[in-house]
Amino acid sequence: MTKFLLGEFAAADAARLDRGARAALLALLAILRRQGLAVPRALWPRLVLAALLNVTGWMVLMGLALLWLPASEAR
Repeated sequence: MTKFLLGEFAAADAARLDRGARAALLALLAILRRQGLAVPRALWPRLVLAALLNVTGWMVLMGLALLWLPASEAR
């Protein structure tokens, strides 16, 4: 889906559309399975930590990859 979107839209717009489609699919699956998407309050600290490590880890590792590899190979 992402490859198709990148061919049709600018990269930022394609990323927004891709994330929106994935969120809609997740919500639809939750509705069909009669499950909620709410995160229990007790799990919020773990969720925030995982999200921070995911985002910062990707940024740091991608920055290092760009230092050591050509940009076409780093992604």
